Amino acid sequence: MSSSRYPAGPSGALGNVGPEAGRFVRTHGTPAPSNRPSPRGAPTYTEQEIKRALGGWTPPLLRYYGALDLPGRDCQFGDLKDIHVLLQRGNFRCTDFEYAAVRRALCLASAFLFEPVASAFWYSLVFAPRRPVPHIVKTPRGGAREANDDPWFSFSALPFGPNEMVQLNMFWAQMQDAIIFEFIDDGMLPGDPFSAITHSERWVPKQRPGPLLDGGHRARMGISRRFIHLLGPFHAGAPPHQRCYVLREDYILAVTILHELCHAVDMVLEGSAEISEPFFEDMREAELGFAWEQTVLNGRIEVVDEEGIASQNIARHGIRSAEMGLYFTTWPGTVPYQDRPFIGKYPLKDDDPLFLRVGRRQWKTSYLVMMEYIQDLAFRHEWRNIARDGPNRLKMKKLIGRRWGVFDAGTRAAAQSSGGDSLSWGSSGAGSHRLVIRDERQRRTRRRKPSSEGEREGTRRRRRASSEGERERPDKRMKIGSGSGFA
Repeated sequence: MSSSRYPAGPSGALGNVGPEAGRFVRTHGTPAPSNRPSPRGAPTYTEQEIKRALGGWTPPLLRYYGALDLPGRDCQFGDLKDIHVLLQRGNFRCTDFEYAAVRRALCLASAFLFEPVASAFWYSLVFAPRRPVPHIVKTPRGGAREANDDPWFSFSALPFGPNEMVQLNMFWAQMQDAIIFEFIDDGMLPGDPFSAITHSERWVPKQRPGPLLDGGHRARMGISRRFIHLLGPFHAGAPPHQRCYVLREDYILAVTILHELCHAVDMVLEGSAEISEPFFEDMREAELGFAWEQTVLNGRIEVVDEEGIASQNIARHGIRSAEMGLYFTTWPGTVPYQDRPFIGKYPLKDDDPLFLRVGRRQWKTSYLVMMEYIQDLAFRHEWRNIARDGPNRLKMKKLIGRRWGVFDAGTRAAAQSSGGDSLSWGSSGAGSHRLVIRDERQRRTRRRKPSSEGEREGTRRRRRASSEGERERPDKRMKIGSGSGFA
């Protein structure tokens, strides 16, 4: 692990980035004047400069908006000490050093498990009845039929209060004997090596684990050993200039464990990993981990590792890391909704064919995870505030984002001819990116009421004209044939 606070960044519209005097240094050009205060000596940029950098988040931009550190102060590791019964040392098949390396992340994950505000999803997963959902598949001739071999189910949120929290804690006490954690190498992880995987295995317990579990299967969660490589050097602490980065790694590991815990609960309850996971509420995809992230955190968490930043992380650490911040997106996003065939309101699954609706431009927005949010979660007083204010305080705020088109003019022709998944195409190109800045105070401001009868009459005329225009406007969406499966 390098001791440099700020790695050299990719050359671009905002200039190279280097570690000098504890701040980002602009290596070419002149900082544009701005009325906005610049945190900790960071240079200021014009809106035009910022938009030019939106082909990918750059280190100066991430730091300017508060995704890398805290303006005017250093990060602290917080005072979370308690570890949940599921995450005790006895459930981990690892060395003492490995357990110590991830202890802060386990304390953070435990805070979620202890807090009733964050536990309603798990209670519903365990106790809510499963309702059958039609599993519609396409036929070779373009029609549709209901599959018989793999039934689908869904569940909904249940009322949750103190009595339900007691029931959930009783389930966790039974679950502690039915789950094992271990750290595994990359070859055992499919796809992204910076992740975890959970599978079920046959299990003959020495004694019946509890009335909610049949005792026939338990879950084994394999966590990437790369977390140990990143967090191991900081198990006993970190210098002030690296604490924000370490807190981000703790946060992404805690989220990863809780994400996989959703899969583990379903496997233990169902007795197998072969049965399809249930849909939650009206979500269009059945993936319990992401459903938990969306419901509790307000989106799916990802690390910022785009363009030159990704190659930096690999060159410096040999792996991906959260050194350049985190972002989140709404799950399931707008792209799966537009691309996925529907039968009524029910979607086809990931392994079914996808059809690209090319008649309209697709957009997606990623929002930065603010460092202040991650720092607050490391303290017990913030969890007391969460218990007082409710689940919205636990959700990440959509403040600074990047909105981009899924395909641009250069790839539109390929999209029209191939019929593949639009997510496979890049989003580069002029005009593809937009900066999104949300001001929560402005969103709460009420619209001014008309002060005179003349203003009120003018408002009524505009509304009538607008509604008539909507009725007369032709539908410009692409017309899809009856056999396509679109609603």
